Amino acid sequence: MAILVFLVTDIPYRYADTHAPEGSRFIGQIAMGDDIASYYSFIYQAASGHWVFRNNMTHMDHDPVFVNLELLLLGQCMELFGWSSRTAFDVWRAVGALALFAGFAFLVSLVLESRLQKIAALLMCAFGGGFGWILYLLSLRGIVDISTRLGLKNPAMDLITPIHAFGQVMKNPHFSLPHGVFLVFIGLMVLAERSGKPRWYWSAAIVAAVHGLIRPYDLISIWVFLPCFIILEAFLARSWSIRMSLLRALPLIVTAPFLLYYVYLFTFHPVFKFWASQGVAPSIPMVWHLRAFGLAGVLCLYRLCRYRKYPLSTSGDRLLVIWLLAVLFMFHAYKVLPFIPYSPQLGIPIISAMIALGASVFPPASASPRRVAPAAAVAVFLIVNAFSTPIYVARAAQDAATNDQNYIRTADLDAIDWLNERIHESDLIVSDYPTGTKLARFVGARVLLGHWALTPHRQELSATVDGLLAGDMGFEEAAAFLEDVDATYLYVSRVEGTAPEAYFASIPGLHAEFEIGTVAIYRVDTASGSQMH
Repeated sequence: MAILVFLVTDIPYRYADTHAPEGSRFIGQIAMGDDIASYYSFIYQAASGHWVFRNNMTHMDHDPVFVNLELLLLGQCMELFGWSSRTAFDVWRAVGALALFAGFAFLVSLVLESRLQKIAALLMCAFGGGFGWILYLLSLRGIVDISTRLGLKNPAMDLITPIHAFGQVMKNPHFSLPHGVFLVFIGLMVLAERSGKPRWYWSAAIVAAVHGLIRPYDLISIWVFLPCFIILEAFLARSWSIRMSLLRALPLIVTAPFLLYYVYLFTFHPVFKFWASQGVAPSIPMVWHLRAFGLAGVLCLYRLCRYRKYPLSTSGDRLLVIWLLAVLFMFHAYKVLPFIPYSPQLGIPIISAMIALGASVFPPASASPRRVAPAAAVAVFLIVNAFSTPIYVARAAQDAATNDQNYIRTADLDAIDWLNERIHESDLIVSDYPTGTKLARFVGARVLLGHWALTPHRQELSATVDGLLAGDMGFEEAAAFLEDVDATYLYVSRVEGTAPEAYFASIPGLHAEFEIGTVAIYRVDTASGSQMH
């Protein structure tokens, strides 16, 4: 299943590769270029032997403090096997697909009974989508607007964002791989509840700790739904077992240091706290969100409403429900309770909970002729559930081929080769924002500007850098700015509106080092000479 989904989701990559503009080359991503560039800013540090990372998308000086197991292992593999950034991304996507579907298969093997239910659930996970296909048909008649220019404010959320597993495998392995690890954690908790054996609670706690070193968002979820689950089970049991409560709380106990670490990092650290702005997103109407879950959401709602026929008789089922409701609450409660931590990434894994709960209403498999009609109904259900998949692929391919962020000019590649032969990891390359994000994909040095959330004061700095590149700053003012940020190189992309070469030649301390086509690189010699090599 993972191989099949990977091959289908690879179609937009092949399409974007074959539609590269003249004089450009496909980078290897089809979406979320800023985020993926930020991953590589850490991956290159791991490839250089660092286990703890600093923010390489700012000029602000600070000690390494960020830890991420996923990026660490990827960087070390990149160095060990000599992978290019594009090869590393392809391998990462493949591993992410394998992790996600392995984790989901493990979970449904525990919560679903019949073979038909398990197969149907896997197919729903692999090729599921929302009701965006209906809006797509309406858009063809001009009734609604679902164009990509709307960004996150798009009524067809499931055609834009990776809400479903299929989209996560396609667009971002930092979604799919952690999603799979988190499902293993949930599965181990279900197994622990079923067996009552402490070793499975300890196993779940260890996996939760590993997940905490990969992606912090779901730690917030764990610390919300697990206490609720512990209280609920104690209430249903009509007694409070300290031993059982402590076993269930093991993931909380083990991950507490990680949660405190992330609170410090994203709230108090003078540089990394700016990363928390990634949680600031447009308000998403709940109707849009629920509509994006499609038939999986409908099936889950049906199962919960028919609780007499499909009772939540096991603690494992109740765990899934508490998890689902808690994340949905956190996803939307910030609209009225601003103090609640929020990020769109909180909602990444909840489609799996919906499918695992909803698929239990499917009939058990049987060879009896009387069961042919129910089986056929399930098949039709799965086909309709996948209606958005081909639309998602086609739109992703078209969007990728028309997004300049996914391509890099051959002149830039030559300049990057030149830089990689000379730069040190502590060097700072100043460029405009679009160029900086791409440079982070290929060089192991600091960039300014970089990711919109990782670069503190990005808007003000972007305006300053754009003014410098346009020649709107005085020579002394430009030199002072470059010295203030401790720049090593100024990377100039000669586009319309860029200042002439004579302007840069007049800036004190700026020396032309490299020029090819539309790219020029200047070395910055500060007054102290600290940048001279």
